[in-house]
Amino acid sequence: MYASPLSAMSTVVKTKSVEYMPFLLSLFLFLNAGVWSAYAVLVKDIYIGVPNAVGLFLGSAQLILYVIYKNKPVSTNPSEAIEEEEEEEGSAHPARRGIEMNSSLGNV
Repeated sequence: MYASPLSAMSTVVKTKSVEYMPFLLSLFLFLNAGVWSAYAVLVKDIYIGVPNAVGLFLGSAQLILYVIYKNKPVSTNPSEAIEEEEEEEGSAHPARRGIEMNSSLGNV
């Protein structure tokens, strides 16, 4: 579970953008590993502690990468900037287009 985002980490380093690494997944993996590591220390259980300590280390690395590469490079091509802007608006934007299309079809 903790090693699965390693491929996303390599993509982040190659592209120098955190576009392909979801922040909340990294944050909650880090928090989960931290809680389980603390529990392992309290009950002195090495079998719970070792894998979760590794997960805590990997989660820390993910969050550090996120902080380093969180600012996307500025695009010099205006059409790319417009496409990125439309993508950032989320899924509601295409849904509005669909509603507008359906309402215009009803008038025909």
